[in-house]
Amino acid sequence: TVSSSYYFSEVGGLIGSTGFYGSISYCYSTANVSGGDYVGGLVGSTRITVKNCYATGNIQGRDRIGGLLGYSSYGVGSYVSDSYATGNVISTGGNGGGGLVGESESAPIRNCFATGNVKLTNYDVGGGLIGKGDNARVYNSYASGKVTVKNGDDIGGLIGYISISNTQTTDCYYNKETTGCANGLGGGNFADTPGYIEGVSSARIEELIKDGTLPSYFEAKKFQSQLEETNVIKYKAGIDSNPKSEIKLDLSFGLNLDVDFSTPKAARDSLTKIDEYLKKISEKQTEFGAAYNRLEFALETIGISIDNLTSTRSTIRDADIAEESSAYIRYQILQQAATTLMATANQTPSIALQLL
Repeated sequence: TVSSSYYFSEVGGLIGSTGFYGSISYCYSTANVSGGDYVGGLVGSTRITVKNCYATGNIQGRDRIGGLLGYSSYGVGSYVSDSYATGNVISTGGNGGGGLVGESESAPIRNCFATGNVKLTNYDVGGGLIGKGDNARVYNSYASGKVTVKNGDDIGGLIGYISISNTQTTDCYYNKETTGCANGLGGGNFADTPGYIEGVSSARIEELIKDGTLPSYFEAKKFQSQLEETNVIKYKAGIDSNPKSEIKLDLSFGLNLDVDFSTPKAARDSLTKIDEYLKKISEKQTEFGAAYNRLEFALETIGISIDNLTSTRSTIRDADIAEESSAYIRYQILQQAATTLMATANQTPSIALQLL
């Protein structure tokens, strides 16, 4: 759980607020988040690109409250894509509660969806996907959560309210059976909004997901295996391609430190949780210790292999000085003997002629 008691809180399950540069990708949060203004399941307020992300926690706050992002504004080429939120959203203020984004200002949203319910407890604006849109651009996205408001009627199956008419929607849908909304757009200056938002049945939503028109959970979660792989370090501890020569070390270490000591019973329950945490820590220490021992053994083995390879290389390439010196002297003696014999052979005929 992530919470803030500040009025202007900018709180998120992963990040409270970002600057104008960079991006957030392949991230997720399962935390329940509560605060004042700018509250999101993943990020409270952002002006950078968010892609391939999701949030599943329930969100509660005052203004600009979203299942994934509390507030999303256009930064340097920023956008929101291939992301989703499934948590329920409760807004107690008066300026935007959305299943995915509380308020979207100019940042394009592509291939996104929200399935959580959006509840507005005061006079408010809210939508199944976006609470309030300013120059919002939404493509290939949908919402299916129920949208309810205590006072007012600026609620929409997809977007609650548009304050600036330069909003675009293309291939966008809302589930008219589950959202409880008569229109995709709730209120505001949407007379000039190009594109369309179509209210369809649950069966039709499934068809659109199946034929690839709309994103699905599978597509949005496809990066989870990549996330798991990023937590695993692989060491090649041999000179061959044998899988046994590879050492894997899993660095993932998730602990939900949710403890409460406010009452005796809660304290006893928390002690039980702490014992479980200590057990997990001990198991992880054992795992790291085993990996460390394997690495030390592998290092020693590799050292021996290096010595053997160096010796073999030396045997193949390096000369034996004593042996080569002896061979050189031997060849010199043989050469001198051959020269002497040739000289003697050449002198023998001339000696015979002198005797005649």
